[in-house]
Amino acid sequence: MRQYSLNMFQDKSKKWRIQLLAPNGRIIMSSEAYSEKYAMKRTVDSLAGNILDLNNVRLTEEGKEVE
Repeated sequence: MRQYSLNMFQDKSKKWRIQLLAPNGRIIMSSEAYSEKYAMKRTVDSLAGNILDLNNVRLTEEGKEVE
């Protein structure tokens, strides 16, 4: 089964963002910009606790897989 991916990255203005990617690679959700990495990670934790089953989502940061 192909997985969804939750990608955390810094944009060109050095703000942190989150994208939820479908198994086919299409962006299906994009977050607001976060100035602090910890604030972005709190949102990821909230998504994991309330919406997403992270057993079925691949988590990446700057394109590298994260556990």
